[in-house]
Amino acid sequence: MNEEEQDLEVIKKDVADMLASLEAGVPQVSESEKPLEAYYQEAENLKNKVATLFDKIYD
Repeated sequence: MNEEEQDLEVIKKDVADMLASLEAGVPQVSESEKPLEAYYQEAENLKNKVATLFDKIYD
């Protein structure tokens, strides 16, 4: 399976997952968005760590 076919399979799975989640009424993170989701989670974690450090410094 070449890269285009793999991408197409991921998109097909994402669409199927989105349709299933719409039917269930539950928001779903697609496979292609998961790396981005992890990036945002890491950014949120770093923001919280910085906030904690500032609290310790300025308290």
